[in-house]
Amino acid sequence: AAYMRIFPRHRPASWAAACVALCCWLRSSRSTLEPVARSAFVTPSHRTSAETLRIGGLRDERLVALSAYRAIQRRDSITNTNLQKWVGQQLKLEKRQSAGASGTGVSVSDEKRNAYLAKLGLANKIAPKVEEGAWHLNHIAPGDVLEGWFEHPSSGRVDLTYTAETETRGVMTSTRGTFESEATLEQDFPIAYAEGEQQDQDMTAYVFMKFNELWRDFDAPMPDESVYDRLSFKGIQTFVNQVTEVPNYPTDDDYQKACAEPDQGMTKSEFLTFLRAEDQQWLSSSFKGVFTGRRLRIKSSLFDMEGDFMNDLPMIFGFGVLEGKPGGSWKLELKRR
Repeated sequence: AAYMRIFPRHRPASWAAACVALCCWLRSSRSTLEPVARSAFVTPSHRTSAETLRIGGLRDERLVALSAYRAIQRRDSITNTNLQKWVGQQLKLEKRQSAGASGTGVSVSDEKRNAYLAKLGLANKIAPKVEEGAWHLNHIAPGDVLEGWFEHPSSGRVDLTYTAETETRGVMTSTRGTFESEATLEQDFPIAYAEGEQQDQDMTAYVFMKFNELWRDFDAPMPDESVYDRLSFKGIQTFVNQVTEVPNYPTDDDYQKACAEPDQGMTKSEFLTFLRAEDQQWLSSSFKGVFTGRRLRIKSSLFDMEGDFMNDLPMIFGFGVLEGKPGGSWKLELKRR
């Protein structure tokens, strides 16, 4: 019963397999069986690689009960526009330089084989492209090593390696720069790739942060996670207007009816109920109108680096500040284990 609560979409091959999976989960979470049974289906939080178990070669993603979603990164529009322009240029360059990569997600050798099969009239023999979501859904995780470079007018280009010790801390080193320093890591939580309850919960958490009035005040300090449990009337109107260009919706009357405590704000479950009354897929189909990509920030005594995870390649690009001086740029790439 506990196994099926934790892994609701995976049936074990045997009781032995179920026991092994439970033991692995308990060791990784440092939990006990009783609280797992009570809390397996409450609001999920940022998932780690330890929470995605491979059983019989299958990846099992599920609702996980942890403390809270961590706040997503803020970035002013001017910086973001400049960063996206530069990132686009770097991405094109990387795709050209990547040996065996064509930018389509299929290797050059596979493309030639597929073209040859199609020429012979054997298109039915072409293996369909398998989509598994972005590479970074389970990263950056403890044990990850990312290698790349940092470039700044005052230092030139130096090699850079980030080794993740936890989800929030790591070590930054450079051979050419001759330094080693501890670093903090802040990264947006990933959005589940597969459609379903986990994806809806992730998207809802993202909306509740991005359209929180305190989060949107860039002149004020970043609010803590406790303020993201509810969405104000102004917040949901701003969200709907951004994705549909329909102003003043929902109406005050609609909002009052949808909330048990409208003065305190709309809860996440009320938000999902309200949207699903219009269309079960309303949130997932409109989410691209508000999602600005998954961001991260790495800070040490020398650097302050903010950037974006790339979906096409296992890389992260960004801008950086060196010893208080802006004008830097950087790239980190996940090293294969």
